[in-house]
Amino acid sequence: MAASDGSKGLRFTVRQADGRVERLMVDAESALVGAGAHCEIRVGGAAHEQLVVTMSGDAVHVEVRSLEPMPLLDGQPFRQANVRPESLLALGAVQIMIDVHDLDGERNVVKAKGEAFSPLTWIALALAVPLAGYVLFGDELRARREVVPEGAPELFDAPVAACRQSAADEALSAAFDALSLARGKRERSPFAVQDGVAAVPLFERAGACFAQGGQAALAAEATGAAKDLRARLAEDYRVHRVRLEHAVDLGDDKAALREVRVLRSLTEGKGGAYIEWLANLERKLTMKLGRKA
Repeated sequence: MAASDGSKGLRFTVRQADGRVERLMVDAESALVGAGAHCEIRVGGAAHEQLVVTMSGDAVHVEVRSLEPMPLLDGQPFRQANVRPESLLALGAVQIMIDVHDLDGERNVVKAKGEAFSPLTWIALALAVPLAGYVLFGDELRARREVVPEGAPELFDAPVAACRQSAADEALSAAFDALSLARGKRERSPFAVQDGVAAVPLFERAGACFAQGGQAALAAEATGAAKDLRARLAEDYRVHRVRLEHAVDLGDDKAALREVRVLRSLTEGKGGAYIEWLANLERKLTMKLGRKA
């Protein structure tokens, strides 16, 4: 891998399977991630060469070289993609965030493998990186992890399986009303995620009532829309929880606040320890960031 002529490099923030957080700068325009000794970023349990990461200006592109284990980007399998600084890559239990960052002032800089790098330097780096992660993140990591409650609430109740109206004409009237409401909320969901959550049982109710009214095709259409939206939002909910946990672990307050606000919108109206923790965390982060929030 050829070293970069500029003053920027690829910054990798890696959360290992045991919870250790490591941050490395690679002084190159591209870097290999994998288990091979020649890889700039070594990841236990990964393929010999798993990912090729390339820097183009301030953009980062990732190409998958091996699908075993299956790499995930924000919870989804992928083959190649441009990644944002807040994007979360997963290789098994290892989580990685990548961005372009200035090399100036960085201590843990990995040179491209084509350059001379003595064994003593590798030993010093191996000792320095976990220590730096401990010094930078250790106290806050432990303190924050202690307050993260187990058991986030389910985003949805069980699917609506029955129509409240037994007469066919009343069932069809209820179905069309529910379908109209569901479509409206689905359209607004990119701007208000809670509307998307509310649309799912409305689609399900429409499907059940269309079936009660003898309209099988409309019932299938409404039920299919409910299933698609339920699956997509459930996955979004999982990804945002993972992102929040990762941001908290790294002490990235701005990213954590963004994720908290999305999660609070998704779970509006729900209760429990996790919901209370989200509310408390939002207050703390808003106070800490002040006007910047």
